[in-house]
Amino acid sequence: MERLSGLDASFFYVETPSCHMHVVGALVLDPSTAPNGYTFDRVMEGFEARLHLIPTFRKRVHMVPLGLDHPVWEDDPDFQLREHFHHLACPAPGTRRELAALVSDIASHPLDRRKPLWEVWVIEGLEGGRVAVVTKVHHSIMDGVAGASVMAHLLDLAPDQPDPQKHDWHPESPTWDVGLFVRGLWSSSSRIGVGDAPEVASDLASSVWTAMRHALQPKNDSPEPIGMFEAPWVSFSGAISPHRTIAFAEAGIDELKSVKRAFGTTLNDVVLAACTQSLRTYLASHGGIPDRPLVAAIPVAVRGKDDAEKTDNQISTMFVRLPVPIEDPIEQLLTIRAETKQAKTLHAEMGPDLLRTMVQYAPPRFVERGMRVYSDLKLADRHPPALNLVVSNVPGPSFPLYATGATVESMYPMGPIIDGGALNLTVITYRDRVDFGALGCTELVPDIDQIANGFETAVQTLVERTNAEKPTEAAE
Repeated sequence: MERLSGLDASFFYVETPSCHMHVVGALVLDPSTAPNGYTFDRVMEGFEARLHLIPTFRKRVHMVPLGLDHPVWEDDPDFQLREHFHHLACPAPGTRRELAALVSDIASHPLDRRKPLWEVWVIEGLEGGRVAVVTKVHHSIMDGVAGASVMAHLLDLAPDQPDPQKHDWHPESPTWDVGLFVRGLWSSSSRIGVGDAPEVASDLASSVWTAMRHALQPKNDSPEPIGMFEAPWVSFSGAISPHRTIAFAEAGIDELKSVKRAFGTTLNDVVLAACTQSLRTYLASHGGIPDRPLVAAIPVAVRGKDDAEKTDNQISTMFVRLPVPIEDPIEQLLTIRAETKQAKTLHAEMGPDLLRTMVQYAPPRFVERGMRVYSDLKLADRHPPALNLVVSNVPGPSFPLYATGATVESMYPMGPIIDGGALNLTVITYRDRVDFGALGCTELVPDIDQIANGFETAVQTLVERTNAEKPTEAAE
């Protein structure tokens, strides 16, 4: 039995029937490199041989009675691998568009909390004889960086690498509610006791003061911190439904790096600029371009060296303006460079552990009930949005990976969405390119493929402008 951290547990508390807290990934495989050929059973057997590397995949969540404490992981005594593996055929002609439609349906359904919180869907019939392996994992299990690390453990470095031997597994005894209730009472009294309260209050007060100081005394060369409810109302603002729509794209990493070097930005700045240009084009035909920038939540990894092998969530969040009112792509990029620099400074001064500290001591039942009422009453339709979307950039491997001998050609990542921000854009670097996944609420983000296609177009535009202008600014 293992107690979840406050941050891991928070993904349960904010989950509602319309707000699903799972992360979806689609791997596109080329089976022609598999020495022994491809079969569905071989994929499942290879996965089973590596399950010991992710113990949480055999555990289910056990909620503490009356919500007195954060839930615990316990071994599922009835665990059956085949209950988590599914087999589908992609409709003809099996292009990226048909695959995205299938993954959209997979992402639209919540995971069953009575079982370990993950699923794998193997989809055959893609063009060129390719196969897709779609994973759906609850965010309480791992963050994006941990997910990329786990993926490297589950996959191989060579096409002819033999599967490891299976490990014997025997579930531990089930968790008793009486024991959890008693421990929950003790934990609740400790949470509200005087022991940690002064330290938590001091950290919170320090962070609030830091934000106020930056707002009242902004530097001349830096943008002001983002205010509460500063985000504009756009077509994908408001309360979300359970339905999801998905699209994929990709871009060459060398192209992104050429822009980065030319204008002294980071790779993430270039990604954000491409997203901004794509969103500007999309909004022009879906509700209109707002007169002020969008506000994007950017997950930030705070994983230390000692946490490299852990799979729990080690993330914080910073907020960045995406200047969609600006038409020129280069001006957008340079504006984003200044925005992210300011956001990083503010995030560091406020403390990267602030989010984890706050959710660790939040009362579970209060947060869970509050989110359910907020979702049921669709209150996100009745106030200005706190943010417009989430944009996540996950570093992946620069070398090729294989699944039971089949070459992993693409990795398309997709994160969750929340009420008020019905769009999530996630990229992952893999080999020589960036793979892009867009996930949105079906009703609020129609024609999502326009955003994905727009990302590819925006990268090409940035490259063309870079080559034409030949900037001499030194890289930072």
